[in-house]
Amino acid sequence: MRELNMEERVKKLLEKHKDDKDLTSEMDYIELGWDWSEADLTGWNLEGLKLSTYDEKANFKNVFMVAANLKGVIFEGANLERATLGSSILENADFNNANLEGADFEGSDLKKSLFYRANLKKADFRGADLKDTNFMDSNLYKTILGGTNLQNAILTKCNLQEAYLGGANLENVDLHGSNLRDADFSEDTKLHNVNLFKCKIENSNLKFAFNQIDDKVIQE
Repeated sequence: MRELNMEERVKKLLEKHKDDKDLTSEMDYIELGWDWSEADLTGWNLEGLKLSTYDEKANFKNVFMVAANLKGVIFEGANLERATLGSSILENADFNNANLEGADFEGSDLKKSLFYRANLKKADFRGADLKDTNFMDSNLYKTILGGTNLQNAILTKCNLQEAYLGGANLENVDLHGSNLRDADFSEDTKLHNVNLFKCKIENSNLKFAFNQIDDKVIQE
């Protein structure tokens, strides 16, 4: 019997569950590193699945996972370039070392998710809940973070150059050692108890949110 290749396996699996849209029962069947590129998983349930690791990277380029349950899913090292994950549940998801350039997370629940050393260049998080999320050492160049809830998030040693943070809640956020050059803030950006120690802030309009800073540490 001919062994199915990655793409065919995914197509077969999606056809099997096209009515219930639930892959949680396939945990033992789904292997790491599959090619899911351009799959439409809108409204599907993948909660708790381990789909990718640093050594066995899965491909989710251009996938649609809108309004999906992706709570606790492990996407470590995966390629999610230009993936659409808006309005999805992604609490405790693992995106460590993943490529998320141009990905869309608008309005998603990403509380306590992991983005350590992830590439988030030009990703869109508008209105997302990012409370307690870890972005340490990630690339967020030109990332849209407008209107997000970033309370207690870890953003140390990140590249946030030209990032948009208008209206974001950065209460208790740790930005220690991050690059905020040309970052775009607004008067309603909340910076209560934010740590800006050793941040690079040249040409950012941080002054617009200055009245929101009441416990700041800025040193270059």
